[in-house]
Amino acid sequence: MNKLPTPHPSTDTREHLLRLAIRLFAERGYNGLTMRDLAEACAVTAPAFYYYFPSKESLYREAVRAAFAVGMQGIDELVQREYDFEGFVYTFTKLLVDAFARSEGFRTLLIRELLNNNAAHLAFIGEEVLGPAMRRIAELAQPLMPAEDARLVGYSVLSLVIGQFTLAPVRGYVSGDRPGELDAGQVVEHVARLLLHGIRRG
Repeated sequence: MNKLPTPHPSTDTREHLLRLAIRLFAERGYNGLTMRDLAEACAVTAPAFYYYFPSKESLYREAVRAAFAVGMQGIDELVQREYDFEGFVYTFTKLLVDAFARSEGFRTLLIRELLNNNAAHLAFIGEEVLGPAMRRIAELAQPLMPAEDARLVGYSVLSLVIGQFTLAPVRGYVSGDRPGELDAGQVVEHVARLLLHGIRRG
């Protein structure tokens, strides 16, 4: 039996550093870290860190892309299937809920950037990270909802899903649920039904 090729050690190291960087940027934010901080937390020397990532900005952008890619693993399958209008809304909503549940790093990084209002980082996330995925989805959705702007519908779903995850830590104290506990299936059903109801009434 042929053995699978062994990954190159430098590739393993780079991916390991990237995973740790996602967590650290999510916990402390871009401005809360230096490359020296990152190197120390990852137990490597600063020169070794610079060998893999030439600057904190380049590392940050790769970390955001990687975290988003983890969350949006189902997008290729989504755009290759055929839907009716209701089926699309439910499937797209589930994709986003699963993405945010799967990739806490991207969820936290996105919320941090929305609060920090760093124009360069927001432009990067909008144009290079979220933008391509949302445009693909809008192209698929527009024929299913010709009377609506599919881009706005997509961002409405995204906003509702982000809101559910953002408020999860405090929701339990308000509603009597356990703090931080989020039922993904319940969120999908609620957001999809809310959106469908609004569009049909319109």
